[in-house]
Formats: sequence, structure tokens, C-alpha cells
Amino acid sequence: MKRAGRGLSLLLGALLTGCAPHPTSPTLTVLAGSELRDLEGPVLDAIASQTGVRLQLKYTGTIDAAERLAAGEQADFAWLSSDRYLRLQPEVAKRLLTRTPTMLSPVVLAVRADLAQKWGWDKAVSWKDVARKAGSGEFRFAMTNPVASNSGFSALVGVTAALAGGSDAVALDKLDTPEVRGFARGVVLSAGSSGFLGEAYIRDQDKLGGMINYENVITQLNASGKLRQPLRVLIPDEGVVTADYPLILLNPDAREAYGRVTDYLKTSAAQTLVKERTGRHPLGGQEDMPLELAFPGSLAAIEATLSAYLNENRRPASTTFVLDVSGSMQGERLDALKSSLQALAGGDVSVTGRYAQFAPREQVRFLTFSSKVHDLKKYQVGSSGHEGAALQQIKDYAKQLQIQGGTAIYDALTSALQQLEGEGPQPNRIRTVVLMTDGENNEGMGLHDFLAVRAAKPQHVRDVRIFPILFGEASPDEMEELARATGGRVFDARSRPLPSIFKEIRAYQ
Repeated sequence: MKRAGRGLSLLLGALLTGCAPHPTSPTLTVLAGSELRDLEGPVLDAIASQTGVRLQLKYTGTIDAAERLAAGEQADFAWLSSDRYLRLQPEVAKRLLTRTPTMLSPVVLAVRADLAQKWGWDKAVSWKDVARKAGSGEFRFAMTNPVASNSGFSALVGVTAALAGGSDAVALDKLDTPEVRGFARGVVLSAGSSGFLGEAYIRDQDKLGGMINYENVITQLNASGKLRQPLRVLIPDEGVVTADYPLILLNPDAREAYGRVTDYLKTSAAQTLVKERTGRHPLGGQEDMPLELAFPGSLAAIEATLSAYLNENRRPASTTFVLDVSGSMQGERLDALKSSLQALAGGDVSVTGRYAQFAPREQVRFLTFSSKVHDLKKYQVGSSGHEGAALQQIKDYAKQLQIQGGTAIYDALTSALQQLEGEGPQPNRIRTVVLMTDGENNEGMGLHDFLAVRAAKPQHVRDVRIFPILFGEASPDEMEELARATGGRVFDARSRPLPSIFKEIRAYQ
């Protein structure tokens, strides 16, 4: 929004709420869903102006937020798309003092208009219809990882419950049905956030039939002018899951400030501003919301649903880690890399750690480099219940990593792509490359030479996304260009623990 428009919104808020802006007050911390980044700027500024309360949003996912609250992490408020999962856990529920819904956005099925018409889905569709088309390979779609993002989490647990014929999808015989498996196999593009998923859809739109995401994200995509086929928002017969974005009081000492913020957010001025800035529905639009899918009533049901999806039903991952072991990685940096890999091999026993570890049926490759590219190590994780041997081998591999030489980043990436090319297309796997380097390239080919080599590769190789991790003195601009050219995303480990970065990347694999 331009500066004049922003000022007008703040003035309108002051006029309609009948109060002058409050003086500045201390900043309060908020555990917030990652999709609420679109509140930064005008919305948060309006809250501060009209209530005197400044909010500092610390972004997280639904499951991660629950784990952090259970561990005793302190914050004044939580602001997630939903609190249903949190309230299933007694140790977390007791910390949720009060809730106030702030806006609405259903998680919807969006299908390319030509396919919706071809299949008759523009007239009526059920989630079973979607699952059958997905299972046959005709409907390939994008959905966020349910462990990292609420849109994928809500869709998975709601749709699985609908396909299983009830609200409690805990019985294994209900999770192992053609419809449940088919729905999961239809997911060919995954991401850790709803916003990135929308951006990635634009890039791969000709290879996808649609996506599951928040309605406001779909609306923004359709208005972007970047889609060759518009996305038709469809509401299956069984219903969808709607996020009501409750602001939750955690700190009793912040109760008075909480009241000021929630009172403002319920005003027509605030609701109008939120709708203009985010595309979400105002609270007064509940009667226009679609039928709501049942939400599983037990934590066991949700855990069984997530485990079946990650370990049995979805397309398995094929992940290549290209790892810098040059001289600058000596000491704490190498130790952090070793710890990160061992955590993914089962060393992290937290809830989010267990969901992020290398999964049954996954292919895992490690390619280290310094001045030269070293030998590739490849591991095949066994099926569910038989993954222990491969995970132990990966732990042992991580322990023996050693330092040597300079930094030949793009020679190593080229070697990784050559390995993938030699294996041929793998349409039933989600393939990604993770690059971890702590320095600038000083050996072998450069970035643009690498991109030229990549451009000459077959399509199945060019489809592989590259996710660089910024560490140490790595070049931010160069890593951003690499990610942008390959459809990946940069992860910055310069101010965060490296193991948490590796865990976050797993949502994109």
C-alpha cells in the first residue's frame, strides 16, 4: 500500500473507533502462524496506533507451536490459524487463557478451470472424486507439508477423516484405503508455507492440476495475471476446514493489552483493513462460509493420520545433500553439520524432530566437496518398521565427516545433477537438492556456468529444486539467484541453529 493509502487506513480506523491513537507501549511477543506475515506493515501499525500495543510476531507452524508451548516457551499471545490441535494436548490447553477469532479463511480445493470443466467438477465434486483422480495420476496437485503448515495440516486431517467416513481417523484399516492413499499420492509439490506454495505453483502451473491452500492465497494468484489457466475454487460436498485465526492470551499479565487489541480487531475499520490487505473474510461473514469438515477429536487420531501420510501414503522423497567440508568448516561449524544430519537420522526425539527425520522409502544421498567433489554416498531407507539400519548408517556417516581444501560449489552441484540424470526420471518421487556452504565459491566453475550446464539437462533434472543454506561467509546474493533460478528457497543459518534449518527444509521435500 502506498504511504498515502496507509495513512488513510489509520485515520479511518481512528475515526470509526472513535478514539485517538494511543501512545507507544512495550512490545508484546506473539507465537504466530507463518501465513500471518501479510499482517506486517499496515495491519500491525494500525494495531499499535489504535491500541498502544506493539506486537512482535515470532513465526512458527501449528505442531511446532504446540511443542514450544508444551516445553514452557514464554510468549504473551499466540496467533495461529486454528487452536484445535493445541487444545487436544492438556499441558498446552491449560496455557490458553482465552481466545478471540479475528478473521476467516477456508482451506479450499482449487483446480485449473479447464480440468474442472472437463471432469464436471465445476458442478459438483466430492473428496472421494478428488482422491480417485489423484490416485489414478490424473490429478497432480500442490499442498503444504502438514507438519510445517496449517493449510496442509487442516486439509490432511479433515479430508482423511471425510474419506474414512467419520471424525476420528485413528483406525489403521481406515487409513489404509485406496482413497486415503490416492489423495496422498496426488501431492507432487510440497512446501513449508502457504505463500511459497503459491509462488511455486506459478512456476510449475503447466505440470499441476491445482492446489489446496487458503482461499485468500488462491484469490491473490488469480488476480496476479501470472496464471495461464485460472484456478476454480471448489467446495467438495463433504466440506472444507476454515481457519478463524484466534488471538490467544498466554500471559495473564498481558490481559489488559489483550483486551485492547481484540476490541480493536473486532471493529469494522480493522476488519475492513484486514480484508483489503490479506483477502481474508471478516468475522461478520460466517454465514457465507462453506460446510465444515469434522476435525479429529483425539491426539492419537491426528498422530496416526500424520504418520500414515508421511511414512506410507505420500510419494517418497529423493534427497541429495551437497555439503561443504572445506577448511573454513573446521570446528564448531562442522560439529553443527554433524549434529544436524544425526538429528535427521533419528537423533532428535521431539515431536517435530520425529516428523522431520528421514522417512521410510526415502532415498538419501550425500555429496561432500572442498576443492574437489568427493564420492557420493547413497542410502535407501527401508519401509515403515524397517528403517533403523539405514538411519544408523547415516549417523555413522555424519560422525566421520572431515575437513579438507577449498570451495568448489558449482562443480559439486553439477556432479549432483549428473547423478540424478543418470538415474533417469523418477515421477513417483519428490526430488530436491540441499546445498550447505559456509563460503564463497573459489574453485571450478561459477554460478552462471552452472546454470548454463543445468539448462542443457533433461526436463526431469531441471525440475529438481535446489535449496541453499546460508552459513558463515556464503554469498547471500549468489545463493538467492541460485534458488530463484531453480525454484528453491534460501534458508539463513547465520543467526539460527543449523539443526533447526535442516529440520525446516524437510517440509519442502
